[in-house]
Amino acid sequence: MKLSPEETVGLIGIIGVGCAAFYAFGKWLLAAPSTPDPWGPEVEEALQKEEAVAVCPHCLTPQAHNGWFCPECGSVSGQYGNYLPSVYIFSIGEAARAGVEFPEPLAAFCDCGLRFDCVRFFFGAGAGVLPSSFSQPLA
Repeated sequence: MKLSPEETVGLIGIIGVGCAAFYAFGKWLLAAPSTPDPWGPEVEEALQKEEAVAVCPHCLTPQAHNGWFCPECGSVSGQYGNYLPSVYIFSIGEAARAGVEFPEPLAAFCDCGLRFDCVRFFFGAGAGVLPSSFSQPLA
């Protein structure tokens, strides 16, 4: 595949603009203030108080006990539950169950749209999108 001089210059320009945009994005990320927590000092202070009680991440029930599971919903709620290999599998199962139990309302619509795009592309309606080198037979 040989490019004409205009295509080569255009490709180099596109790559240069892309690299400059990537560099600018990296500089923007590094210039942002790095804080360990996304909340302010008043929330951190409230979390450190003696009367602060942990809550279950699934049902938001206060957890006054030192167990690994919530007595209300059975979710992993202990302080180190996600670090223990024998208990961690329950967190994975709960995440998978939540993804299946409460599906996104527009997921079926998006799935149908993606399938339609694939069929449209492979049956010729998307042929104009590909470079001309893809439509030439291999030698």
